[in-house]
Amino acid sequence: MAGVAKAEVKLRKNGMIEGVTVTGVAPLLKTAVKEALSKSKYSEKCGGSLVSIEFHFAIVGEPKYYPNTFVSFLPPNVFVIATEPNVPTP
Repeated sequence: MAGVAKAEVKLRKNGMIEGVTVTGVAPLLKTAVKEALSKSKYSEKCGGSLVSIEFHFAIVGEPKYYPNTFVSFLPPNVFVIATEPNVPTP
């Protein structure tokens, strides 16, 4: 699965999460992003704000029996998650 997930985390004044919305990707990726962001901790300095984060998912390279996943951060708010494809099982 590939695509760009656009997430918004609404924070209460104390920095606790009020809600998370994710758009732009398949339900499986949407759920994974929402769960990860819901478990994250946010600074009280961000309290009362809406934090926008993008996750770019890509499948790259040749199929491998033991594929690697690479994660990089592009400031100010973009994460790139690239994985190698699995070799198909017979």
